[in-house]
Amino acid sequence: MVSGENKKPTLSGSHFTTKVTYLYDTINAIPIAPIIMGLGMIFALFALVFSLGRVVGPLGVLVEEGKRVAEGKPFRPLPEKGPPDLRMLLRAVNQMVSRLEEQQRALRSYAAEVLKAQEEERLRLSRELHDGAVQDLGGRPQPKIVWTRCRRSRGKASWSYAA
Repeated sequence: MVSGENKKPTLSGSHFTTKVTYLYDTINAIPIAPIIMGLGMIFALFALVFSLGRVVGPLGVLVEEGKRVAEGKPFRPLPEKGPPDLRMLLRAVNQMVSRLEEQQRALRSYAAEVLKAQEEERLRLSRELHDGAVQDLGGRPQPKIVWTRCRRSRGKASWSYAA
């Protein structure tokens, strides 16, 4: 071979074997187990934070909506997000609240009908009473009011009734 030519490393060469052995010894010298465990713990921590966020987020929305409703504000349907069990819970809450709203509407309608019936009954009774009183007064002789002067009252005018 001519000097200055590039030699390609071969797998069987002693120089290549020396480099592989050096790399292997370097890797063994680095405490790799604690590094892998540390990376695994960091990954587990991120997974835990992400999972808790998926659960706690929708529960926080449920709690805030409960506070709003307790203050007397109308209920807004909740988004059904999160793990399957939590989505089922949020769906059940939404259905329960929609049924309650329907029942409240029905009760308001019923109360309005009761008030209307009471008012109609009052009007009917007042007509009967008024008509009955007028008929009673119309059928009886009315007292006559006579203007007279009484001697006992020293010449002052007074009312007296004559039948």
